[in-house]
Amino acid sequence: MSKHSYDYPYGGIVKWGACGATYIGNASRQTLVDGTVRVYRSYRCRNQYSNKTCDAPGISEHHLQQLVFEGLQITNKKLQDKKTSAQAKNDQRMLQKEIEVSNRRRKNWMLALGDGKLSADDYAGLIDEEEARMKAITAQYEEKEDYYINELSTEEIKDMMANLKDNWVLIEPETQKLLVQSMFRQIVIKKESDKWGILQMLTV
Repeated sequence: MSKHSYDYPYGGIVKWGACGATYIGNASRQTLVDGTVRVYRSYRCRNQYSNKTCDAPGISEHHLQQLVFEGLQITNKKLQDKKTSAQAKNDQRMLQKEIEVSNRRRKNWMLALGDGKLSADDYAGLIDEEEARMKAITAQYEEKEDYYINELSTEEIKDMMANLKDNWVLIEPETQKLLVQSMFRQIVIKKESDKWGILQMLTV
């Protein structure tokens, strides 16, 4: 998991489609009449902010989150393979079963986290252990010179996000980051004709 931008959920994984630089988190605070401090979180292109070599606009975290939800509704990524032999197909089925088991575990842990039955630290530990387990399993197939794209299916990601969508604003930023970066490894965005869009969304 990326540690960039501290507790910003999308820090380190969102990139600008034009220059390819990472978007970094930024926060501004406003004190309301009643004394309440409201924090507005946004992201800006590193090249635009640090190097002044890009004119990429910033984007609010709220708007970015909406883009992600919308992007999941139209994305149709699937597990892919390049094997054609009977043995290859059998290996693919076996690996697919392992991936399905792993996805169910991740989903159950995420639901438990959202319900408060699992702490963020325990969730992180379980995810790390599961990633190590799946890495070891996938390595067994790679030793046979097989090729797989191992990632959570879009439907699994949709289900996970849907379960959290309504209560997203109630979750602490640190936990939001843990959830987001457990599901996505890169999101490429771009704004054209005053409209934001996602060019690429890669799951873990």
